[in-house]
Amino acid sequence: CDLSAGMLEQANRRGLYRKLIKANFTKSNCVAEWYDVIHASAVFAPAQAPPSTFDEFWNLLKCGGLAVFTVRCEYYDSDEGASHRQNIEG
Repeated sequence: CDLSAGMLEQANRRGLYRKLIKANFTKSNCVAEWYDVIHASAVFAPAQAPPSTFDEFWNLLKCGGLAVFTVRCEYYDSDEGASHRQNIEG
């Protein structure tokens, strides 16, 4: 799932994914509790996915599923990253 057609094309060329979806992270319209694993890399940063993205990820993840996120330490520990940090840490 990505909003960028360019990123989806790169992912498609790698051939690693069964399905690619062009969607806004906050309103994906995907089936709730459908995914065993959700991975997000480099989307939680300034001017990227908003903190509300986590709400959609938790909605899509099956109970007992695995969520893997990467966030740059400098951003995560900064005042600017506080809202993302609150969504991760609860």
